[in-house]
Amino acid sequence: MHGKKRRGRMAQLKNSISVAGIQDAQSNARLGSSNFQAGSWSSDDCKVVAVFGAFGTEPGQFNHPKGIALDGNGHLLVLDSSNARVQRLTGEGKFLGSFGRYGSVNGQFASPTALTSGPGGRLYIADSGNACVCRYNRDGVHEVTYGGYGTSGGFFTLPAGIALSADGHLFVSDTNSTRVQVLDADGGFVRYFGGLGTSSSPLRAPVGIAIGHDDLVYVSDRDGDCVQVYSQAGTYIRRIGTSGSGHGELQKPLGIAIDPAGNVFVADSANHRIVIFEANGTCIGHFGSRGSGAGKMLSPSDVAVDAEGHVYVADCENHRIQVFAMGPAEAPQKGLFAGLGTFAANCLARFRK
Repeated sequence: MHGKKRRGRMAQLKNSISVAGIQDAQSNARLGSSNFQAGSWSSDDCKVVAVFGAFGTEPGQFNHPKGIALDGNGHLLVLDSSNARVQRLTGEGKFLGSFGRYGSVNGQFASPTALTSGPGGRLYIADSGNACVCRYNRDGVHEVTYGGYGTSGGFFTLPAGIALSADGHLFVSDTNSTRVQVLDADGGFVRYFGGLGTSSSPLRAPVGIAIGHDDLVYVSDRDGDCVQVYSQAGTYIRRIGTSGSGHGELQKPLGIAIDPAGNVFVADSANHRIVIFEANGTCIGHFGSRGSGAGKMLSPSDVAVDAEGHVYVADCENHRIQVFAMGPAEAPQKGLFAGLGTFAANCLARFRK
């Protein structure tokens, strides 16, 4: 894992995507938008390449993993919510470390739900139970806490999703206040948008949030069964998805990720699957179904996509992480990514039928 070759492979994942959509257009090399377009898709083309974790409190075990992200070294960051901690693992599921415990003071969590990584390896965590956003350094040491319970600007009632823009602004989905709040790099309140009082497209229960290559803000509306799209200034742009369980439909969507080509991956929790849309809202396809076997899911809560097209799913009620390749995967030979890089872009073309 620490050899030069492995570090080189991990360096390619530096700009991989988290629930917050932190990404770089330069990572388009493997996932050109022309290779991944709308149309019917056979879920047989999506293969499970890794499953790890089980219910428990030991290292590498989970109790309702709700958030998932990738750090600058290509390691997985899993928000192990009911264990009130963040675990860091390799792509193969090897435990590397953890931090956090239950409580309400600095360095402690109460029902954390989302996280994202930023410059310098800093981590930003939405701690729903403590109604705040916390920033940690790359080693898991607490640096600062923003917010606290309240309805004024800069305070939260239930922060459930978090994204970091290119200019360093934090976008926080505040579920019970039915809005998205924007904070500056120092945690100062900038503005908010959304809310039930918005006539054009109200946010009923914003949860997941991501920022795309187009600089637009994608927000999953759990109770609205859709994804709402806004400018960073808060101007409403469009709606993605409708309520239901069919093609392009959603029920209780939670986490969101955006791949290097701008496609939107949504954790469709009540349908126990991941749904993929083009940025314009056209549905590409979906994978997963209710169950506990490999490739099946129980209330997936979050999703992340790396620069090579691997999709990581926080399979919340199964207390595990699943990793998928968007095409006919070969058995990994020396770790998850060995031998997979060259086929990722080609097999994404299978999403057209």
